Amino acid sequence: MGKSSNARSASITFFGLLAIVFITLKLTNQIDWSWLWVLAPLWGPVALIIAIGVLAISGGMIERACETPRERHARLLKKAFEDYRAALTRQRR
Repeated sequence: MGKSSNARSASITFFGLLAIVFITLKLTNQIDWSWLWVLAPLWGPVALIIAIGVLAISGGMIERACETPRERHARLLKKAFEDYRAALTRQRR
């Protein structure tokens, strides 16, 4: 019989390691940074993902706001037609 192991492997990410290095340097007075920047490896990746999401959403909103009334009408008409077609397909089944 083989041995079954329930032990979890603990690993540290690059940003976690960088945070440990920065905290160590700050506590030993090797760097004179604000704690905001010392802890940046912990909050930085999350802030970057949020910023990219906000830019993507706002870009879509700007694109939609710039469409002409004719383009908007064509888009809504196409969606209505696709919905009607899907309803007919479901009804036939």
